[in-house]
Amino acid sequence: MEHTTVCVNKYTLQFEDANLEASFQAFSHTRKKTLWLRSLIPAAISHLVFAWGDSLEHDPSRLQVTLPARLLLIVMQCSTYFLVKW
Repeated sequence: MEHTTVCVNKYTLQFEDANLEASFQAFSHTRKKTLWLRSLIPAAISHLVFAWGDSLEHDPSRLQVTLPARLLLIVMQCSTYFLVKW
């Protein structure tokens, strides 16, 4: 088993070995990206459900801001997912 040292400064926790740090950051980045992509479609679906619920509960004059904002978020989240995925 190889011993590695981790440095701690005021803001970060990093490996002293630059190659090990670069390898860890590359692995961490792909994992963070995967988790972020997995959350986009469920978030868009929840915005759609809440927009539908708001439209059933309130009259259209009260939804002039919230409904277009939710629809914009849905479109942005779905398009971001598809742009990053492909």
